[in-house]
Formats: sequence, structure tokens, C-alpha cells
Amino acid sequence: MIQCKSRAMWPLDVSRHLCLTMLLILIWSVSGNSVIGGGTAPEAVYNSITVDCRVKGHRIVVEKSVRLTINNAHGDKHNGLVVYESRYSRVKSVSARVLNAPGEEIYRRKKKDLRKTCGFGRMQLYQDVCYYTCELGAPKYPYIIEYDCKTEVKSLFGWPGLTMQYEIPVDYASYTLTIPDQDRFRYRVYGLSISPTVEQTSDGTIYRWEAHDIPALDDAGFLPPDLESPARIVFVPEQFELDGYEFQGTDWTAVGSWYHKLARGRYLQEEHLMNREPEVDNMTVAREIYDDVIRTTRYVAVTIGIGGWQPIAAEETEKTGYGDCKALTTLLISRLRNSGLEAYPCLLSTKSSGPIDTAFPALQFNHVITMAFVNGDTLWMDPTCQNCPMNDIPMSDENSAVLIVDSGGGYLGHTPASTAEENMVIQTTDLHLNRDLTLAFDTEMKITGNDAIYMRGRIPSLSSEEVISYIHQRFPGADQKFKIESYEIVNLDDLYQPLIIKFHAQCHKKVDKLRGNIYVSPFMLCGLRGFEKEELDDRTAPLDFYYPETMIDRYSLRWDSSLGINEVIPPAADSLTASFGDISLQIEISNSCITLELTKRYFNYRLDPESFDEFELFRDRMKEINGRYVKLSAGG
Repeated sequence: MIQCKSRAMWPLDVSRHLCLTMLLILIWSVSGNSVIGGGTAPEAVYNSITVDCRVKGHRIVVEKSVRLTINNAHGDKHNGLVVYESRYSRVKSVSARVLNAPGEEIYRRKKKDLRKTCGFGRMQLYQDVCYYTCELGAPKYPYIIEYDCKTEVKSLFGWPGLTMQYEIPVDYASYTLTIPDQDRFRYRVYGLSISPTVEQTSDGTIYRWEAHDIPALDDAGFLPPDLESPARIVFVPEQFELDGYEFQGTDWTAVGSWYHKLARGRYLQEEHLMNREPEVDNMTVAREIYDDVIRTTRYVAVTIGIGGWQPIAAEETEKTGYGDCKALTTLLISRLRNSGLEAYPCLLSTKSSGPIDTAFPALQFNHVITMAFVNGDTLWMDPTCQNCPMNDIPMSDENSAVLIVDSGGGYLGHTPASTAEENMVIQTTDLHLNRDLTLAFDTEMKITGNDAIYMRGRIPSLSSEEVISYIHQRFPGADQKFKIESYEIVNLDDLYQPLIIKFHAQCHKKVDKLRGNIYVSPFMLCGLRGFEKEELDDRTAPLDFYYPETMIDRYSLRWDSSLGINEVIPPAADSLTASFGDISLQIEISNSCITLELTKRYFNYRLDPESFDEFELFRDRMKEINGRYVKLSAGG
């Protein structure tokens, strides 16, 4: 595939929906696995990726050439060709050919042979980008793909960098830049230790970056978002013009000033001042405004021309009831300000797009949210999240660097990190052991924080059968253990109350009985989650915990009186404290009931490799606790 756009210049809202994320994956890289099992050869390899970039005034001419070898059927997923153009860039030519192993040409494709698709309508997304696509396969392996693309970029704003690392190896990559001596720019190389050679010519200065034997991206699971970014070069001009808006500068103040100019005049005017009772508390006013915005608007991503960065007028958003992140934030800020509250737009890069490089001022954002100062507190609001209560932003926004924009420009800030106390799942389960040794139970899940935000967005789209399946999926091996016979959901629309899910279930098998003793495994809703199962022996990258969290499982076991239980032997109480979290098991016994409370907490967003040994012990203890049982004895 051919990609001709720098990540630092992505429009705002780029990763708000999965469809656009998938689209950018097509632009940025060719997806696929790195090595097939049982062999040493990669399924495919980039033999060379070269870019020649020539700056000519306010325009850039980019010529990119790629040679790619597909070694087997698994590598066919890498044989797609995607070239795109927009209002600010035009594809001048495309030439591709497929060769057999000896280097003989099988067939050739030109730009006219590619399928052209403009716009993108899934997931309520609208844009003015056109894509030229085709697949370049061959019946016999290995085969070779070569293609060239020439693109003219109409503004230095869209200065294309180069991604040098993919999910398959790259033998050689180079970027050659020819630029007039008077033009100033900054660049940053990520993931590689390379510096350019420099040559002075009559056309200006020629810079050339080269890299050899670039390994495939780490395919380890549960990587923190900041480690998923590929090796690449990013360029930022110190001056450019886009649709009449000029940018000039090298710091975050300049970046903030540029967005401020784009948004100026887009807020509601003073005649839209909201009526408010003077005795009403500012916090109440802020919440009423936020709640009304998320209730009366919906998110629709729009990226047309400069609209990828410039918000539409708040008055238009108010009238239509929809808009992208910039539009909804501009409306929210307008209403807050017109009620006498201090509020600002904040530019950020969502978790899926990698963090902002705070040491490299650039237009490296894809989202806008709102920050307000109310009664001495800092409030954070994301009006695109209709499932978020005020001052509770989604996981994709939290614990991230942001650029706060005011009339003086921009300054760096940081969104708050969530805590284990805010992200809680409390499960209370009443287990009843019947006379025939079948086990039925009723569970109430009380959920707050990030999990509640996610589930409030997921559940409304599910049928009753799908909700039951979704509940099952939350518990490892649930389908083999029990069947959910009924459920109830409470507070689905009340964002300021815990989300509650109640369900009644019947276990598939009877409990074990041996020599008059009954053995009940109570921790049927406990088990290791995805990141807790990750193999760590050869891992060198940190492990992503997603976010801090507290999980409390309370089990009350009762039994039918006809069973004649006269002794209850519980599992041993337990506790373990680690640098990243803790576990505790507490037990209470009465004449007809035993209560067990298992608590697990994670305090951090990720686990660094130096703590892997400690984590191994931690999860081994969890597995051992989950396997413990209650022994009930009957008779003398």
C-alpha cells in the first residue's frame, strides 16, 4: 500500500470510531502477522520503501516507491494497494506491477485501472477523501510487487512523513528531502537512531535519512498505547498557509494560537446568553448545561477540507443537533461561557493514536474536549461521550497530555487519571444449594467508572438474547458452568448512579459429594482476564492494565436444611499485597450461611517488566484462590 500523509497532520476526530481507525490502518500500513508457525521466513517483507519529497514554495511533490515480496498465502493480506487524495493533495500517477520469483513481469496496473471510491458513510462519518484501491496477487509464491506513486500536496500543512516499520520486516527505507534554503522546518525520528546526510545544491539543501533491517512491530499482546506506534519520521513546517489561515511558530503557544484563530467567531454570541437564577450553584449550572448538550446532540464525524480542524458554528450545531468533537465542544463551551463560567477547548490525542510528544510541538491531535473552572475545581467534559457523567471522561481521553487553548495561544496540561476507587465492579451473589445438590444463584453487579461507560454504550444495541450472551462473556468459562435464566438492568440511563445488572442462573452440574461430604466451589464468577493470562517469560514490553480498577466478589452460600449440614469447613482467609495491586479473601460463617468476600485491586495503568516476577506470584495466588472450595459435612 501507499501512504502519503503524516500522522502529525491527521484531522481532529480521526479515531473516534472504529471504521475510521480501520481506514487509517489501510493508509498507514499493510496489516498481517509477522511470521508463520513452523518456519523462519516472514510471510512477507518490504524489500525497500523510498520517498523523494521536494518542497516547492507552498507545495510539496512526493514520489514514493515500494518493493514488496509475498512469500506465502499468509502474506497475501499485504498485497493491497491504497492511494488517497483530498482537497489538499492530488494523485498525479500510480504505476504497479507484479513479478514472479525470477523477476519476470506477470501484469501491470496504472491509476486508471484502480477502483476509485469517494467519501465514507459508515458510522456516521463524512469526508471528502477519495481512495484508489486494488489487490496485486499472483497464483504462485513467492511473488514480488513493485509500485510507484506521485502526489502533489497543496499546503505545507500536509507535509508527509514516512512510516518505516510495519507488521512485517523492512529491509531498507529512505526519505530524501529537497528544500529551498530559506524554508525552515523541524523533524523528529521515532523508534530509530538515524540522522540525515546533508548536501548543498543549486536547488537548495538535500537531506537523506536511511535505515536498514527494520524489524517487524512487536506482536506482543496488551501493549500500552504509547508502545504501539511504529518507527517513523515526522515533519513540521515553521510556517504554512491553509485556506487563508496562516501558521507561524515553533512552540505550543503557536499551535494553540492557530486553533484559536480557526475557532474564533464559531462560538455563540452574547445574544444567546442563557437565563439562570442567581442563587443556583455554578456546579449545578455546569452539570445542567453539559447534560443538556449530550442529551440533545449526537456525534457525527465530518472531515471536509479545513473542516477536519475548524469547528462549524455553534449556532449551526445547536440548530441541527449533531456535530463532531470540535462542534460539540464549541457548543458546550459557548453555553458555559454565556452562563458566566470559564471554559476552554483542549486538544488531545486519544489512546488508540498514541500520546502527544510534549517535547515536539506539532499539530499531533485527533480530538477536542472541554475543560472548565467551576468553584475552584477543574472539570473535564467530553460531549461526544453520551454515556459519560460530567467530569468523567472516557478511557480514551484520561491520563493524557492535552493542549489547552485560550486567547493567548496554547499551554500543555494533563487530563486526570482515574483511580481504582472510581472504576469498581461489585458483584454480590447469593448461592443456594438445593436438596438434589444442584446450585442456583442470583447475582447483582454494581458497576461504576470506565466499565459502566462502556456498557452503557454497548447494551442498548443488544437484543435480550445478546444481553445474556454478553453477560456470559464477562465470566471465564461461564457457558460450561451455568445458564442465565433471567436478567434485569437498572440505571441504564442514569449516568450519575451505578449501572446495575441482576441475573438469575442455574448451574449445569450438581456439586461434588464424596463420603458424606459436599464440596462447593463458590468462586464461579471469578477467573483470570485477558491481560492476566499473558505469557511473560520472553516479554520485554510493559503489560497494559487498561486502567486502575477494584473488583469485589461477595458470595453468600446457603443450603437446604434437609441436607443435614452440621459442619462447615471454609477455605482459608488470605491476602497478598504487591507494588501494583492487592488481593484479600475474608470469610464469615453462621449456622446456615457462609459469606466470602474476594477483593482484587490494580492501582496502575500498566505493569513494567521489572515487576513481572511479582505479577506471576500475584496471578498464581489468584488462580489458587479461585480453585478453593467450601466443604459441607452432613451426619455424625
